[in-house]
Amino acid sequence: MARSIVAIRPVQEEDAQGLAQSNRSLNSPHAPTGLEAVKRIIAASQDSLSGKSVPTQVNVVAEEMYVHGGRRIVGGGALVKMGSDGEYPILWKPNDDGSFSRFRYTQPTLEFGGASVALDAQNMGVGKGITAARALIARKYGSLFGAGHVLSDFLPPLDNVDTKENIFWSDVIVSALRESGTLQQVMAYCQEKTGVHIEDTSTLSAVIGNTMSDADRNAMIDQFFPETITAKSISPEARRITQSVNGPTEAARANLLKIFGDAFKIIGAFPINGGPNYAAPAELGPTGEGPTPVRIRELTEGRVKMLLFRPLGEGFEGLRNFHASMVRGDIIGSHTIISEETARMTGIKKSDELMRFRL
Repeated sequence: MARSIVAIRPVQEEDAQGLAQSNRSLNSPHAPTGLEAVKRIIAASQDSLSGKSVPTQVNVVAEEMYVHGGRRIVGGGALVKMGSDGEYPILWKPNDDGSFSRFRYTQPTLEFGGASVALDAQNMGVGKGITAARALIARKYGSLFGAGHVLSDFLPPLDNVDTKENIFWSDVIVSALRESGTLQQVMAYCQEKTGVHIEDTSTLSAVIGNTMSDADRNAMIDQFFPETITAKSISPEARRITQSVNGPTEAARANLLKIFGDAFKIIGAFPINGGPNYAAPAELGPTGEGPTPVRIRELTEGRVKMLLFRPLGEGFEGLRNFHASMVRGDIIGSHTIISEETARMTGIKKSDELMRFRL
């Protein structure tokens, strides 16, 4: 029988401590672990959901609820309107001659960002549930954000996870800065903006990847980085990194590829370490199956892992009330079969007709 159920819903103020703890499983400035920074993210999400202005982000949490009572936050993730702060990301794009050119990605887009799962809750499928929920939200409510696309950037293979270094950084970016004579200026700029003492390119990479704001990073790239990197400057090993993701993010990419299929395509390479960015039209995301009638039986957890949720409401009210439950059940014809225990824990009744998304 189910020992717990995971619910996915918009973040609330009381989730701050749990979300901060979950974010410790990542090494990313987009998933802060400081309580005050997490509270600011929650406030921004709630302000967006208020409907008082064009929203900029929505953050969801995964809450594990136990059969004998009690609950805790075991994960979270964001959908962020890119460029809502005026800072569109700068990427390298490959040219026909094999060179790379800088460009700003300004397509109205919601970015999958800052997803975390608590270390002791990993391998439970929580990440899949968070990603599926965000994809459902992006398709249904993307128009509220004025965004017709979704995007996710993935960390490439890294020699050092803490400093974000790899061959693309050391052999392509650092070499280009040395060749243009701007490396020392970049180090001085980053030290001034972050207050971190920078003596070498390893510290420089860590500061750019982990500490520096998007606005300062964009200004640095505009001022000091070359417009184009020649094809002869990019080794086959470095070029492969622009198509590859590292081990911890392979499952996340596979999940998004399953959700969006062939529509989810590489659109550019991250400027600092070469990681690939994937994008797809939001309208090609999932809607779920159904509505499906629910049957409640005295059975075990079932064979199929799924998200169950009520048909999504309209506008900001519908977004605020988004609530999906990760459960195991069975599917017979058009019916969804769940256990009595699952029904009790989720509040689902046999008269309910729910949408179903198979994980």
